[in-house]
Amino acid sequence: GFFKPSSGVKPEMNRNQFGGVLGGPIVRDRAFFFFNYEGFREVSKTLTFASIPTMAQRQGNLGVPIRNPITGVEYANGVVPPSAITDFARQVLAGLPEPTRAGNSNNFDSLPRQESFNDKFDIKFDQKLNAATTTFFRFSHRKVNNFEPSPIPGETSSPANNFVEVLNQQYAGGLTRVLSANSILEVRAGVNNTDAGKSALG
Repeated sequence: GFFKPSSGVKPEMNRNQFGGVLGGPIVRDRAFFFFNYEGFREVSKTLTFASIPTMAQRQGNLGVPIRNPITGVEYANGVVPPSAITDFARQVLAGLPEPTRAGNSNNFDSLPRQESFNDKFDIKFDQKLNAATTTFFRFSHRKVNNFEPSPIPGETSSPANNFVEVLNQQYAGGLTRVLSANSILEVRAGVNNTDAGKSALG
C-alpha cells in the first residue's frame, strides 16, 4: 500500500491455490466421468484506518462547545463534566484501543488478519445410450469460509462481516438425440441452491 503503518510492520499476504482434474471412461465408448477440484487459501494483513475518540475526548474534553441532547445543558467550554458521563459510555470508551496517529479522524491504523478459504469441485457423468442418444449429469459445489475483520479491534467495535459462509450447489442434466441428418433434439434442466450468512462469532 501507499501508506506506511504506524507500527512499522510490513503488510503481508500468503496465498495458496491448488487443485487437479481427473477423467476417463467408466465403460469403454459408452460411459465417462470427469472430476475437478480447486482449493484457495489466502491470509493477508492490509493497512486499515478508522476514526476513534482521542484520549482527551474520552475524558469529556471535546474541544468545541456542545449541548447535551437529552438534558439540553450546554457546555460552552467543550468539556463534559465526569458526572454527565454514564457508566455505559465509560465501558464503551474503555474498550477502544488508543489512537495510533494524531488528529480526530483516521487516527487509528491497524493490520487486521483476513482469511479467505474457498473449496470448489465439479463432477460430471456422460452416458451414450445408443448411436443417436447421449445424456449427462453434473454436480457443482462451492464452499466459502471467510473472516473479514473490523477496522477497530475489540468487543465495542463494529464486528463488520466477521465470519462469512457461502454454500453454492448446482445440479444439471441433459439429453441430446439426433433425429435426422439436419435436426437434433436437446433437453437440459438445472437447479441452483445458495445458502449464505455471516455472524460476529465463528
